[in-house]
Amino acid sequence: MSSKKYWNWVRENRAKPPLEVKWKELERYTKDSSYRSLCPECRKGPLFIRRDIKTFELLAEDNCAYCGRRFIYTDLAEAGLK
Repeated sequence: MSSKKYWNWVRENRAKPPLEVKWKELERYTKDSSYRSLCPECRKGPLFIRRDIKTFELLAEDNCAYCGRRFIYTDLAEAGLK
């Protein structure tokens, strides 16, 4: 994929409404990753699970570092992460 096509694809993904996912059900990015998950959309990039910059609380909103697709974690509290 050319650089121009890639960035257009990322822009399109960022414009889509976020998908609701359960963090607990996502595949980990590597076998050693405690928090990072593999993007369920592109299966290439990581979801890092973002934190609030002031409180360091985990945020429900996230996006793939590769494809830009946005996600909302629906189970952070029940997964023991909030």
